[in-house]
Amino acid sequence: MERIDDLMERLKGQMPQVPGADALTDNIMATIEETEDRKPVAVPMWLSVIRTVSSVAAVILLMLFVRLKNDFAEPSENTPVNYLEVAGNECEECSPAERYNLRIEKMRLMNRRRILKEKYYANYDF
Repeated sequence: MERIDDLMERLKGQMPQVPGADALTDNIMATIEETEDRKPVAVPMWLSVIRTVSSVAAVILLMLFVRLKNDFAEPSENTPVNYLEVAGNECEECSPAERYNLRIEKMRLMNRRRILKEKYYANYDF
C-alpha cells in the first residue's frame, strides 16, 4: 500500500506533456470553425410527410396485429371462461338433462349477479 501511495505522490507533482500541443489545438479549432460555417441541409417537405405517414401506418399495423393475435389465440387452461355464454349455447351432443343443468347454472349465475348488484347499490342513494 505504501508503494502505491508513493507513486501517487510522485505523479501529483508532474505536469503531463503532450507532444505538439499547439498543432493539436490548431487542428481542433480548425475543425470547429468548419462545422460552424456549414449551413443545415433543407429536407424536402414531401420527405417529412412520408416519414410521418409511414410512422403512423406502422403504429396502426402493430396495434392491428396485436389485436388479431389476441382475438385468434387458442384458449389455454388459464383462459377465463364466461359461464353465462357457455350456458347459453345449447350443444347438439348434450342430453336433455345436461341442457337442463346448463340452464339452471345460467339462472344461478344471473341471480348471483343480480344479488351482488343489489348489495353494491344498496349503499348509494340516487
